Amino acid sequence: MTPGGAEGGLIKVIHGISDSHRRMMTVLLEGHLEFDNTENSQYLIFTKDAKIKTNFITSVQAVDSAIAILPAEQRSKPEFVLQVITSLLDAANSEYGAAIANGKITAPIEYQDSRGFVVYSQELYKSISSQMTQEYPQAHKAIDTAFVELVKVWPTAIPPAQAVSTSEDVTKLVKTIEENTQKVREKTSTKAQS
Repeated sequence: MTPGGAEGGLIKVIHGISDSHRRMMTVLLEGHLEFDNTENSQYLIFTKDAKIKTNFITSVQAVDSAIAILPAEQRSKPEFVLQVITSLLDAANSEYGAAIANGKITAPIEYQDSRGFVVYSQELYKSISSQMTQEYPQAHKAIDTAFVELVKVWPTAIPPAQAVSTSEDVTKLVKTIEENTQKVREKTSTKAQS
């Protein structure tokens, strides 16, 4: 385990995801990568430049390694996964706010970073959604509904000229998820004390 325990590991994972995503999207925008929409593509991207492909795969593996530092049991607990999701969504909210001005996407990299955080957060949530449905049905419904609306803000990896939603609207959706995460934590804490 890294110094700082689970929180240290969490920070390392989020930092790795951010760095990998930023590098990948920068290269994508420079025209070195293209999306591969075939069903068998592991990363949904390909490149003819072997060095770029190797660097991208290395980045993805670094994120996977950072995640593997944490014990599997902890990685599957809803309260821990929700903590990771909350951190990712805070970053997404901040990046999205930096990406838009006057209703337009003015900073494509920040848009793409925020999109990556949201997409990854939704993937993480899917990994615990059945547990959430059973143990915390009201929180699940609120979080799931917020995610459905949140992902609509980023319709494509390449940013549209006009922002789909305001920064304030994104903040409201993120706050809904954070509030319901807090409810789950409180219930978990109460169960542990019983």
